[in-house]
Amino acid sequence: MVTKRRRPRKKGRKVGGFIPLLIAALGALGSLAGGGAAIAKAVNQAKANKTQLEEVMRHNKVIESKILGSGILGLGMKRKRRRKV
Repeated sequence: MVTKRRRPRKKGRKVGGFIPLLIAALGALGSLAGGGAAIAKAVNQAKANKTQLEEVMRHNKVIESKILGSGILGLGMKRKRRRKV
């Protein structure tokens, strides 16, 4: 009968290391950067919406004043009055 010899184990075998740790850290930093970018985008979008709303309101006032005629001479369209029946 033939007996098999056991191979000697290598002592102090290294598991893990710097590179897997670095890859995990880069993934975490990437997710944080993505979250920060989303927050910054939301803030900038809110500011843009606010300024656009203010511009639309200003524009509407100018156009209404031109149509209804707010000058001294009263030029422009007049509002229709209801006739009594």
